[in-house]
Order: sequence, then C-alpha cells, then structure tokens
Amino acid sequence: MHIYILRRSITALITVLIVATLIFIILRLIPGDPAQLILGLEAPQERVQEIRKLLGLDQPIYLQYLGWLKICALGISEHLSDPANVCLFYCFSAFM
Repeated sequence: MHIYILRRSITALITVLIVATLIFIILRLIPGDPAQLILGLEAPQERVQEIRKLLGLDQPIYLQYLGWLKICALGISEHLSDPANVCLFYCFSAFM
C-alpha cells in the first residue's frame, strides 16, 4: 500500500510539473511584451524597462521559469496577503 501511494504521489508531481512547464511555454509564446501591454503603447521606454525588471523579464528564461514556479505554483493568499506556501506551513504545523 505504501509503494502504491508513493508511486501515485510521484506520478502526480511529475504531471503537475509537466503541466506547469507547458503553461509557462504557452505564456511565453503569446506575442507582445507584457511590460508594454501593462503600460500601454505610448509609455516611455525607461518605464517599460523598470516594469520588465520588476516582473523579472530581464532575467534568463530558466530563472524566469524557476521564479514563476516559486511564486505561481501556489499563489498568494487573498485573505492573508502572504504566499500560500507560508499559510499552508502554519496550518500544517499546528498538526505536528
């Protein structure tokens, strides 16, 4: 039974990583610059560069992917305004 649960957990993790990777790739294939779309077409180039840096779009693609996984995998708690993994840690630590 333990092997079955372990095998299913590993399969689920691999599936989530594959789906997350596909979503990241599809989002990167959408035409247009996200910073330019946020600010509008007539925004000053300095401001566009600031937004690109703020969003991490000036980093290499592998760092963008790791940052995306870290932030977007669980998201932000709307209730507490904290990363969801921090909220989960506090919830689960009460049971340990």
